[in-house]
Amino acid sequence: FGLDPEAKFIHKNFNFNTSIDVGSNSGHVTNMLSKICKNVYSFEPIDYLYRAQKQIFRNKNVKVHNYALGDKKCKKIFYVSKNNDPESSFFLRNKNIKKKSIRIKTGDSVLIDKHIDFIKIDVEGYESYVVRGLENLIKKHKPLLLVEIEKRHNSKFKEIFNFFRKKNYKIYFLSKKKNKLKFISYSNVINFINQNQNLKFLGSDKYINNFFFIHSKNYFFENR
Repeated sequence: FGLDPEAKFIHKNFNFNTSIDVGSNSGHVTNMLSKICKNVYSFEPIDYLYRAQKQIFRNKNVKVHNYALGDKKCKKIFYVSKNNDPESSFFLRNKNIKKKSIRIKTGDSVLIDKHIDFIKIDVEGYESYVVRGLENLIKKHKPLLLVEIEKRHNSKFKEIFNFFRKKNYKIYFLSKKKNKLKFISYSNVINFINQNQNLKFLGSDKYINNFFFIHSKNYFFENR
C-alpha cells in the first residue's frame, strides 16, 4: 500500500476522536484509523469496494458512505479503472475503464455537526475540489490532514498548496529513513515536487507524493 509508512506513523503517534478517509478504496487506512479513533467516516464511491467495507466494518466504529466528496452537490461521471481501482478518477486517463455516474456531496454539508481531528485524502487529482468542500470545517477545527498530491494526476496541483497556505497551515512529508516529519516551505514546494516526483522514482521511497498539512497552532511536530 502506498500509504503504509504514513499510516504506521499516524498509528504510532496519535489518537483521534473523529477522522475521515476520503477515497478509502479497500479500507486499509480506514481500518488503521478505527484502532486509534472513536469514530471514522469512510467515503468510497465504487460500489463493490463500498459493499466490501460495509462487511469488513459492520461491527466497528466506522460509517461507510457510497459517494464522493467535492466542492458542490451534484452527479458526475467517474472512470473506474478495470485493472487498478486505486487509480479510478474523475479524470479520463486510459481506455480500460468503466464509466459510472456517482453522487458528490460537500464535506461541510454531511459533516456539519462533527468535530473532525484528522482527514486523509486520496482522490487521484480531485484534491482541490474536496478541500474546497471542506473549507468551513477546516477553518473551524484546524484538523491534521494527509493528502496525496501528484503533478502527473493534477496539472493544477499548486491550487491545493495555495489553499492551505491561506489557511495558515504548514507542509511536511514523512522521511522514510528517519521515520520523522520534515518541513517544506511554500516557497520551495514546487521545486520539491519537481525533484521528488520524477517518474523514474515511481514505486520507490524517492518518489514523494503524500503530504501532511498541519495548522501553525499545532505544536506537536515542532521537535519531532
